[in-house]
Amino acid sequence: MTADESEAITVLPIVGIAGVGKTAIAQLVYNNPIVESQFEKIWVWVSENFDEVILTKEMLDFVSEESHENFPEENESFQKKERHERMGSYAKLQEMLKGHMKYRSKRFLLILDDVWDSMDNYRWNKLLAPLKSSHTKGNVIVVTTRNLSVA
Repeated sequence: MTADESEAITVLPIVGIAGVGKTAIAQLVYNNPIVESQFEKIWVWVSENFDEVILTKEMLDFVSEESHENFPEENESFQKKERHERMGSYAKLQEMLKGHMKYRSKRFLLILDDVWDSMDNYRWNKLLAPLKSSHTKGNVIVVTTRNLSVA
């Protein structure tokens, strides 16, 4: 998988009817050793309700877990405080995610699996705003969906 490194984020849709293998294809990409060596990976199952707050929390869980593994000197009280803050508002969650993404040295691959709702550009751009704060180029978002209008 190569992403255009002149762009910060490339979105790749996988569209098809139920049961055709969209998720299986995304899993093959996600679990590929070459992808693992080149990308930090985030998998979020979306389903019928596209809830930006829940999606942001799930993305934050992925990047926070990795940050705590890479920086074990962060003490337990900081981790508890961060978990508590995650209960906060969408704006606060977005700021926290932005903070984690800002200092990433590796590209990311985000799989949004089983997206049902198409959403307007405002909601989409707001959801992606923290991810765009990553200084790396060539990041990829794969969206699996049954709905062509989502793609």
